[in-house]
Amino acid sequence: MSRKVIQVPIEDELLRALNARSQEEGRSRAEIIREACRAYLREQGQESTTAHRRGALALIGAWGDVSDAEIDKFIADVYAERDKDTGRPADLEP
Repeated sequence: MSRKVIQVPIEDELLRALNARSQEEGRSRAEIIREACRAYLREQGQESTTAHRRGALALIGAWGDVSDAEIDKFIADVYAERDKDTGRPADLEP
Protein backbone atom coordinates (compact mmCIF):
# COMPACT_ATOMS: atom_id res chain seq x y z
CA MET A 1 0.00 0.00 0.00
CA SER A 2 1.34 3.40 -0.95
CA ARG A 3 1.52 5.90 1.89
CA LYS A 4 1.40 9.66 1.72
CA VAL A 5 2.44 12.15 4.36
CA ILE A 6 0.09 14.90 5.48
CA GLN A 7 0.95 17.75 7.78
CA VAL A 8 -1.60 19.47 9.94
CA PRO A 9 -1.15 21.97 12.75
CA ILE A 10 -2.23 20.71 16.18
CA GLU A 11 -2.43 22.29 19.60
CA ASP A 12 0.42 21.76 22.08
CA GLU A 13 -1.91 20.00 24.51
CA LEU A 14 -2.97 17.51 21.86
CA LEU A 15 0.64 16.85 20.89
CA ARG A 16 1.59 16.23 24.52
CA ALA A 17 -1.31 13.79 24.93
CA LEU A 18 -0.38 12.03 21.71
CA ASN A 19 3.26 11.72 22.81
CA ALA A 20 2.21 10.35 26.19
CA ARG A 21 -0.11 7.78 24.63
CA SER A 22 2.59 6.78 22.16
CA GLN A 23 5.04 6.14 25.00
CA GLU A 24 2.47 4.31 27.13
CA GLU A 25 1.41 1.98 24.34
CA GLY A 26 4.82 1.62 22.72
CA ARG A 27 3.43 2.63 19.33
CA SER A 28 4.38 5.44 17.02
CA ARG A 29 2.31 8.61 16.85
CA ALA A 30 1.62 7.90 13.18
CA GLU A 31 0.17 4.49 14.02
CA ILE A 32 -2.12 5.97 16.67
CA ILE A 33 -3.26 8.75 14.31
CA ARG A 34 -3.94 6.30 11.44
CA GLU A 35 -6.03 4.12 13.76
CA ALA A 36 -7.99 7.13 15.02
CA CYS A 37 -8.59 8.36 11.46
CA ARG A 38 -9.87 4.96 10.33
CA ALA A 39 -12.24 4.75 13.30
CA TYR A 40 -13.49 8.29 12.67
CA LEU A 41 -14.10 7.63 8.98
CA ARG A 42 -15.96 4.39 9.74
CA GLU A 43 -18.22 6.22 12.20
CA GLN A 44 -18.80 9.13 9.84
CA GLY A 45 -19.51 6.78 6.94
CA GLN A 46 -22.20 4.98 8.88
CA GLU A 47 -23.76 8.20 10.12
CA SER A 48 -23.62 9.99 6.78
CA THR A 49 -25.12 7.01 4.93
CA THR A 50 -28.08 6.95 7.30
CA ALA A 51 -28.48 10.74 7.17
CA HIS A 52 -28.13 10.71 3.38
CA ARG A 53 -30.91 8.16 3.07
CA ARG A 54 -33.18 10.19 5.34
CA GLY A 55 -32.31 13.34 3.42
CA ALA A 56 -33.04 11.72 0.07
CA LEU A 57 -36.44 10.56 1.26
CA ALA A 58 -37.23 14.02 2.59
CA LEU A 59 -36.15 15.58 -0.68
CA ILE A 60 -38.40 13.28 -2.68
CA GLY A 61 -41.32 14.16 -0.42
CA ALA A 62 -40.57 17.87 -0.51
CA TRP A 63 -40.64 18.02 -4.31
CA GLY A 64 -43.58 15.64 -4.76
CA ASP A 65 -46.08 18.42 -5.47
CA VAL A 66 -43.81 20.35 -7.83
CA SER A 67 -44.07 19.76 -11.57
CA ASP A 68 -41.09 18.72 -13.66
CA ALA A 69 -41.26 22.03 -15.53
CA GLU A 70 -41.03 23.98 -12.26
CA ILE A 71 -38.05 21.90 -11.12
CA ASP A 72 -36.33 22.45 -14.48
CA LYS A 73 -36.94 26.20 -14.20
CA PHE A 74 -35.58 26.24 -10.66
CA ILE A 75 -32.41 24.43 -11.74
CA ALA A 76 -31.98 26.75 -14.73
CA ASP A 77 -32.34 29.75 -12.39
CA VAL A 78 -29.68 28.34 -10.06
CA TYR A 79 -27.26 27.87 -12.96
CA ALA A 80 -28.03 31.36 -14.30
CA GLU A 81 -27.37 32.98 -10.93
CA ARG A 82 -24.14 31.02 -10.53
CA ASP A 83 -23.01 32.22 -13.97
CA LYS A 84 -23.57 35.82 -12.83
CA ASP A 85 -21.54 35.29 -9.65
CA THR A 86 -17.95 35.80 -10.80
CA GLY A 87 -16.58 36.37 -7.30
CA ARG A 88 -15.32 32.82 -6.91
CA PRO A 89 -14.64 29.90 -9.24
CA ALA A 90 -17.27 27.17 -9.45
CA ASP A 91 -17.40 23.99 -11.49
CA LEU A 92 -20.97 22.79 -11.77
CA GLU A 93 -20.35 20.00 -14.24
CA PRO A 94 -20.80 16.50 -12.76
